Amino acid sequence: MKKAFRIIAGLSLLVAAVSCQQYKVDTQMSAEKFAANVKLNCDAQDSYTVSAANPQDIIFNVSSNVPWTITGAQEWLTVTPSSSGASSLISDVTVKAAVNTTLEDRSATLTVKSDTYEARVYQITVTQSKKGKFFVLPVCDEYIAAGGPLPFSIETNQPWEVRSDALWLTFSKSEGDPDPEGKPIIITATAAANEGGMRSAIVTVTSGDMTEEFEITQKGVEFNIVVPADRTVNRKGGEKIIEVNTTLDWTVAVEGAGFTAEKIDAKHFKVVATWNNVFAARTCIATVTGSGNTKDSIELTQGTNFELENCEVLADGSVKLDAAAGSRVYFKDNFRMVDIVLTMGEKHFCDKANFWVIGNVASEYGSVALYNWLNLGTKTRIRTEGNMNATGDASYYKSSDYTITKAQLDAMNVYEYGFKTNEADATLLDMWFNVDGTEIKKHSGPNPFTADTAADFTYYFGLYEPVSDGTWYVVKSCDITSYE
Repeated sequence: MKKAFRIIAGLSLLVAAVSCQQYKVDTQMSAEKFAANVKLNCDAQDSYTVSAANPQDIIFNVSSNVPWTITGAQEWLTVTPSSSGASSLISDVTVKAAVNTTLEDRSATLTVKSDTYEARVYQITVTQSKKGKFFVLPVCDEYIAAGGPLPFSIETNQPWEVRSDALWLTFSKSEGDPDPEGKPIIITATAAANEGGMRSAIVTVTSGDMTEEFEITQKGVEFNIVVPADRTVNRKGGEKIIEVNTTLDWTVAVEGAGFTAEKIDAKHFKVVATWNNVFAARTCIATVTGSGNTKDSIELTQGTNFELENCEVLADGSVKLDAAAGSRVYFKDNFRMVDIVLTMGEKHFCDKANFWVIGNVASEYGSVALYNWLNLGTKTRIRTEGNMNATGDASYYKSSDYTITKAQLDAMNVYEYGFKTNEADATLLDMWFNVDGTEIKKHSGPNPFTADTAADFTYYFGLYEPVSDGTWYVVKSCDITSYE
């Protein structure tokens, strides 16, 4: 048992001795043997450069089995750690530089060595850039359309570079070193001739880690729309002539339903609008485009031809009529003989569907009314009634019935009702009602439009009276053809 203990103890001492050999060097050995067993390695680069304003840390490691030190740090450098004992094989070393507030570059040489092993020495040079001196006096004028040179200046103590984001702007020099006497550096920026509209460029000047930008502009060839005092187009249709102030060639285009545009001559174009057949004012954008990507636009407005009573105007300019509200749409203008075309949207006709188109006029002798009278379950008829002359002739009353179903109304896309003088007999008035191009009823009756019929008719469509059966419908547009 004692023998086994002595063997184990002996092995432990041997292991401990070998272990100590990894961390210690016997200084009593010969110089040759000592040098062969010493370790002192440093993985730092020979030199580093850090910036003045935001210097980055320098990190390297020292591996050694002997004590070592780092010397040579100046007051603006901090080295952590700056020394190590023999028991530390590898140490991470961090070198921090303070912000350089001087106008001079500065440097320090760090020496990594061991007093017990002078044969191996590492030297590391750390250089820090000087504080930047940087001032830019930009171009202080606007270039004319013909182009040409304009100066700007840079004051800096570091190398510099200048560039532009526009190809039409060039520089007398685009990079260089600081002036040895610290004087401003004058740079000439030259703009090419501009055959288009006003344009701009961003100039970027870089010096060291500092950057300045400024914008310059150049006038273009005159190119603009002369905006008229009145920017409306007649609601019943018409044209607006607009002047263009330019010597460039140009084209014109328009965006907006119901509008077209046409170039008249080198200085003018016209916007033409049709009858505004929706139930809200509508607008268009006319855009003139010239060479050199020059553009100018103008917005024109066209009023509505209708007055609404208890109606809802939808986003697309259509109108929703509700039977319970007794909705009506009145024409702002009076007509005599017309063809009225309604383009229908969504519909919900019920058993007592009520939809009328009525035209009437009053005179000193009475009145005349023209109806397309559409009441499901009650009356569906075309009718002429009243008189407009001194005779009081009752023959101005005539009604002609027809049949139409709720299913036909629900399927209806285009409603058409019109009347005009009979071509063969001027004493007769022809009247018609069509759905989607199919004739529902045609009627001829006494013509109220005689020589002494001076007044025009007032028209509306919609509900003659409220009906609470859930009926509603949308009319997308109303087009008029006048037979005068």
